[in-house]
Amino acid sequence: TRLGIAYAVMVFAMVLGGLNYNNNLGLGLAFLLVSLGLVAMHHCHGTLSGLALRLLATESAFAGQDVRFRLLLENRSRAPRPSIEVALETAASRPVDVPACGSAPAAVSVPAVRRGRVTLDRFVLSTRHPLGLFRAWAVVHPAYFAIAWPRPAEPGLAPPGVETDTGGAQD
Repeated sequence: TRLGIAYAVMVFAMVLGGLNYNNNLGLGLAFLLVSLGLVAMHHCHGTLSGLALRLLATESAFAGQDVRFRLLLENRSRAPRPSIEVALETAASRPVDVPACGSAPAAVSVPAVRRGRVTLDRFVLSTRHPLGLFRAWAVVHPAYFAIAWPRPAEPGLAPPGVETDTGGAQD
């Protein structure tokens, strides 16, 4: 992340300064911060590791609206999984906290451009927990789909004319 790059530049500057001025206390602090960054990277990866995902339901909509896919994030470990984001690549989402040995609901909305079958081809499961220095993500390719129904006609419009079997049209 941007914060992680700034953190790495700062620690690198501290290492250079400590080496240049032969400052052991500065070097000790720099190496302590490097180890803190490595532990944060390990915990960021561990937050997503072992998380299970299941489809709860699909909410169909009319063409031109958003179709929602309701998902369930399941955590089978004894450690909680905070700040999990479930989103399409183009849209942001709210973070979801999954408790230890529990589950939490999440939702993904896909715009239905036209009527018919709307598929959820791929979405991203990500986290920046614990310090925001790293981002761990997994791209999920499910086989989920929902239906987008035809958009209803505007109220007050007359129905279209119907052809009869004699070739004429009725109004």
